[in-house]
Amino acid sequence: MFIPLPRATATAPPPAMARADLSPGFPHDGTSYREFRLHSAFQPIFSPSHRRTVGYEALLRARDQLDQSVPPPRVFESAARHGDVTGLDRLARSLHVHNFVAAAGPEVWLFLNLHPEVAGQGAAGRRHFTTGLLRDHGLSPTRVVIEILEHGSQDKGLLTESMVHFRENGYLIALDDFGAGESNFDRIWRLRPDIVKLDRSLVVNAVHNPAARRMLPGLVALIHEVGCLVLLEGIETDAEALIAMDSDADLLQGFHFAKPGPLVPDGPRRRMEFQELSARFRSQATQESLRQEAELAPIVEVFRQSARDLANGTSLDQAVVPLWNFSAILRNYLLDSDGIQVGRNLERRSDLPGHGNRFSAVADVEGADWSRKAYYRRAMSRPGQVQVVGPYLSIPDVAMCLTLSLALQTGGRTRVLCCDLEWRGHANLLHGSLGG
Repeated sequence: MFIPLPRATATAPPPAMARADLSPGFPHDGTSYREFRLHSAFQPIFSPSHRRTVGYEALLRARDQLDQSVPPPRVFESAARHGDVTGLDRLARSLHVHNFVAAAGPEVWLFLNLHPEVAGQGAAGRRHFTTGLLRDHGLSPTRVVIEILEHGSQDKGLLTESMVHFRENGYLIALDDFGAGESNFDRIWRLRPDIVKLDRSLVVNAVHNPAARRMLPGLVALIHEVGCLVLLEGIETDAEALIAMDSDADLLQGFHFAKPGPLVPDGPRRRMEFQELSARFRSQATQESLRQEAELAPIVEVFRQSARDLANGTSLDQAVVPLWNFSAILRNYLLDSDGIQVGRNLERRSDLPGHGNRFSAVADVEGADWSRKAYYRRAMSRPGQVQVVGPYLSIPDVAMCLTLSLALQTGGRTRVLCCDLEWRGHANLLHGSLGG
């Protein structure tokens, strides 16, 4: 079957006529462009919540006259030398739309990459070509996600104009590779994408870096606050898949689930694979919570006794002495009913990063107002119950910690007893109430 070519640019001779390609491994239709043969490859995009494929990213694949694989950037470099990047970009999109319509189900999205140079040209001429292309193939714009790489565009104003055009015409917008290079949230505020694709480097770093693993769910939550779905791409291992599940990302993509290839709709096995992934994640999360509870249990019991002793009139210094037997304890301190610290910190250790002169400006915490902190608010809302909050960055030593807190009555006044523990975990923490 022949695929209609987009109109060639005036500065370049037209590419060879598109033709069907029956090369092994590429059962879908292909086309010729100069000395290259072009094909579509589709990588599935999954929703772990729906346990199925919800979209396919169309990727350009090329082979030269010796039937050797050619990286797509090399094909675009050839087009750039002939002033024909727009023509090649349109040809690729025509090829992808044709092949997608021929094989995709009725409900999934098609993710189309828009070359940065083309994306930055503004909306002129794009309305006719793209709308006509979809109309000719009976594909609604609401099923198409336009992927953009903002940092490759020369004119940010024209790029924004392009995004407005696509959005007004019903397309979804995805911001690609967020978290790589010079990414910042100004890009999200300005371009207002529907989907933000997080760069693979974020999940790779999270596998080996506990701090990065803690930050990833927070980054996802922050993007959710902006009103965007989050797609984690480049997932290649089971460990990365479990971290992706823990991050609460909406969509997942990567070799671990499926490599790019012919567009093949989901079969029964796909749902089973995600059921198994969810089961492994639940098991891991449960085991981690049980481990943390087991480690905290003896400390919490002694902490409760310290609170009882304090309520019965024992001084803070004496009430917390039994807690010093646990190596994880950093400090104990007391707050009044307004969250204001009463007295100084009772420190167990002085060898943590924040000690010394570098953070001396924030070392004195007597009279500090901790009413904004969750450990104070939770304790005041549930008197008599031990609260566990964290991990978070502690100001006195600039280190990650957990805090135990409990609101009690002593001498006719409300006080909140607090105990900071060194954070040694790697996953989401037990964060709540541990009863009376």
